[in-house]
Amino acid sequence: MRIALLFIVLLGWLGTAKAQAELDSLWRVWQDPDQPDSARARALGKYTWTKHLYAKPDSAEYFSEVMYSFSQDHGLKKWMGWALLGQGVSYKIRGANAKALDYWLRAEALSRVAGDAAGVAGAMNNIGLLYFELGDLAHALDYHRQSLSMRVQCNDSIGVGASLESIGDIHRLQGRLDSALSYQHRALAHNERIRFRMGIGIAHKCLGDIFRDQRKYATALDHYAQCVSIVREEGNVLTLSETLTRMGFVYTEMGEVAKAVAHCRESLAIAVAATNLAEQMHACDCVYGAYKRGGVRDQALHYLERSEGFADSLRVEDVAQQLQRMEFTKQLYGDSLLQAEREQRVAVTAEVAIAREKGRRNLLLVMGGVVLLLAAGLWSRLRYVHRSRAVIKAEMERNEVLLLNILPADVARELKETGTSQARTIHGATILFSDFKDFTQLSQSLSATDLVAEVDACFEAFDHIMEKHGIEKIKTIGDAYMAAGGLPVPTADSTKSTVLAAMEMQEFIKSRKIEHDALGKPAFEMRVGIHTGPVVAGIVGVKKFAYDIWGDTVNTASRMESSGEVGQVNISEATYELVKQEHEFSFIPRGMVEVKGKGAMVMYYAMRSST
Repeated sequence: MRIALLFIVLLGWLGTAKAQAELDSLWRVWQDPDQPDSARARALGKYTWTKHLYAKPDSAEYFSEVMYSFSQDHGLKKWMGWALLGQGVSYKIRGANAKALDYWLRAEALSRVAGDAAGVAGAMNNIGLLYFELGDLAHALDYHRQSLSMRVQCNDSIGVGASLESIGDIHRLQGRLDSALSYQHRALAHNERIRFRMGIGIAHKCLGDIFRDQRKYATALDHYAQCVSIVREEGNVLTLSETLTRMGFVYTEMGEVAKAVAHCRESLAIAVAATNLAEQMHACDCVYGAYKRGGVRDQALHYLERSEGFADSLRVEDVAQQLQRMEFTKQLYGDSLLQAEREQRVAVTAEVAIAREKGRRNLLLVMGGVVLLLAAGLWSRLRYVHRSRAVIKAEMERNEVLLLNILPADVARELKETGTSQARTIHGATILFSDFKDFTQLSQSLSATDLVAEVDACFEAFDHIMEKHGIEKIKTIGDAYMAAGGLPVPTADSTKSTVLAAMEMQEFIKSRKIEHDALGKPAFEMRVGIHTGPVVAGIVGVKKFAYDIWGDTVNTASRMESSGEVGQVNISEATYELVKQEHEFSFIPRGMVEVKGKGAMVMYYAMRSST
């Protein structure tokens, strides 16, 4: 819910229009030099967040930088502040909390200079959300109260509703349920008055949480159901998945196992489609609890294992957060030791002064005490340093293992040694794309559980194939799988290894289909495409590190996949030239094939040689 409220904070400024016509209109205003500068800056901001925020936060960051530079050149401090606020949101979405905080602090300062109360309130609200996630509810509450006061004064109606919901949620977690209920009823009434449906839906969800805590299950379910109806219509899949899971937990507590399973499995299917690991884990926990309550132990164990798998993935994705905690711990230890030294020096000075005043007779006695004090203090300090170093060393070792799970070894080493990793141009990368044929239609014939299990089995096999051939898996996008040979450093046989890996992928899929056909079960068929050329490779994100690649080579490899046929490995002319002399391969020339956006291109089907 915290991210949902973060987005709502911006909606008063961004508007809610999503139609392509309005996007085109905003873009025209931005490009029109005859328009007022402030109108152009505002139009670019609304265009950026409406079009790019959810799908491409990197692009949103770029356009926000453009907006900031434009506003700075034209002396528009208000819109400079909003550009910084937006950049902070783009970092928050990607989990870079430290960077987000930096941008929001700068946005708050600029907004104060510009006299923009709404901008100040937005920055303070978002800082409050960071405190909430850190578990510092007292500071979070203080920031949200200040934000609410300012929003009331500047008539930011949508922001007022979001602040009321945030304060109510904090009171609930503090155990102040009566106060929480009051705030959520105020939020609901306010959002109904301004007819903001998303706010209405989230207020109902918050009310459901309160009544669930009070064990008033029927009332909680009623509010959850109203939330589901609204957010389903509005297309907010994040809140929809969250709310369905919570309904499942309530039904489990009521002993209605069938309803609990139905709601949580629907939530799981939605979370899978949205690739939201956290909600997938919560939904699996919900199904596990329901089956356990119903005594269906085998199914309960299955979902418990899946939940633990998601938990492991989430722990891997928290590498940066763990690194930040490690740095904070190191700083904390350093500060503690410095303070101990200062206190020890003061104590020694005082003892010496006392010794001088009492005279020579007591000096030796006092100094002996000082020596003992110093010895005890130094011994304590040495033990403290030793423990501190042990903790830091263990944390660093854990972080190194986690980094190697998600980044190439050379990149992880550079990140560990320098704190950053520079993007590189790699001139001989071989990019592989795969995609399942008729995935959407086939998914309709499988339950959500079976669909996820089948995709997972295929991708797990692909991962082993990539590891075997030294190919770097880049990412999965729905049912598509992307990998690259020659990263981060090209080798003489990286193109050959990538083609061999693609053939083994097809062989696995064909073998699996034969097995499923014999059992009367549906199975996937697959297209694979490969292209070789230059790419830019580097790390994106801070909390969820991702090693990614960009460039026309990536787009062309995708076109090779979509231009191929089921069961084949379709390669470009560039890839063919690099492997045509390999005796393991034979090729079927396809001639010139028309490719969307690129014209006609020469392609070949690659297969294992029969000799």
